[in-house]
Amino acid sequence: MFAGLPKGIRTTGANFKQAGYEIGAVLDRDYFDIYRIIDGVSTVIASNVPCNADLKTIDVPEPTAEVAASVVTSIDVYTHPFVNVRNTDYLYVKKMDYMSQRLIAWYAGFCGLPFAYQSRQKINMIMQTMGGAIDLPIPPPLPNQVQIMFTYIDNETGQPFQAEIVQFGKIGVPFTFNVEEITGRIFEFFILHSETHQVKEFTFTPNERLYVIPLHYSVATTAGAVKFLVNSWFTRNNNTMANGLHLDMNRAISDFSEQGTDITFTLTPASYSHHETGQMLTLGVNPSNTVRNIFVTYPDMAWYRVTSATATAGTSTVTATPHQPTAQEQAAYVRWQNW
Repeated sequence: MFAGLPKGIRTTGANFKQAGYEIGAVLDRDYFDIYRIIDGVSTVIASNVPCNADLKTIDVPEPTAEVAASVVTSIDVYTHPFVNVRNTDYLYVKKMDYMSQRLIAWYAGFCGLPFAYQSRQKINMIMQTMGGAIDLPIPPPLPNQVQIMFTYIDNETGQPFQAEIVQFGKIGVPFTFNVEEITGRIFEFFILHSETHQVKEFTFTPNERLYVIPLHYSVATTAGAVKFLVNSWFTRNNNTMANGLHLDMNRAISDFSEQGTDITFTLTPASYSHHETGQMLTLGVNPSNTVRNIFVTYPDMAWYRVTSATATAGTSTVTATPHQPTAQEQAAYVRWQNW
């Protein structure tokens, strides 16, 4: 008997199996499916196994967002100790609303070696793909399939500046990738096998199931894009709708030059379709529903007003002078998506 336990509580003869069932009856409101490679085939071992999915997240601060965006990095799955789970099994974890039992989101990935307590079992799963309630999970990985995740890291802060992407290869088969050109960013290096590489095209032969390759970029010192000031419906960075002034998506520019405080650049194409309204927007001197005359340069976010714009064969040459934004313009929402 341990000191400090309430009277009537025994430490021997406990029925941990029954305790596990009773804990699960209260906490296990989520479900997961288990896939295993058997004789080279992805085989369903069990479906809709009750569990408690504990999401492990990190916050990615975004100065213009109303709420910090949490990124799920891994999941601890708690379930009954007799559930048949093994190291490298592939799991679909279905996160449910505790009260209504509606599907909120699903997560998929490979799990590690389960850790068994007397009454519970904990399985850690590295989150590789995810979806919402209306999405369909992607198929389990094929035999010898490799997932290669590219993350985009700001070289100064060490933090992600845009969502990662996943590509697929096969164990033992050479895989070639090209580093993406990103407006307003300069590629510096990537890390693979603990080695730093500065080339923009690279080939390696995978021998593991998962690779995470961080691509490091610095911020360009001269403007590489512009953001139009638009007043309409738009989608916030957290995927909610709003109506009002916003600095819209990045539009790549070229031939950037400075003449004193004025700037000149080329915009190709001269116009683009606004994501929500469908209006074809361009830069010009006289503002209208389709012509914008105020914008900011990216990444320095300096304000300008158009003084001349000449369009030829789908390309616009724009000259602008510094603009002092009003308080309302200064408060415009900034969209970071580069659609």
